[in-house]
Amino acid sequence: MDNGEAEMDIVFICKYQSGDPKPISDDEVSEVYWLSSNKILENKIAPI
Repeated sequence: MDNGEAEMDIVFICKYQSGDPKPISDDEVSEVYWLSSNKILENKIAPI
């Protein structure tokens, strides 16, 4: 992160059924995304 805080990316491979992603606890998770495997692989800052 730009502000010097630690960042952790957690990736789950899932089958999407419906709904919008949202964190259960705003204190622990700041953002949640649904991404296809291609979008993840195209992302230049995503870890291998």
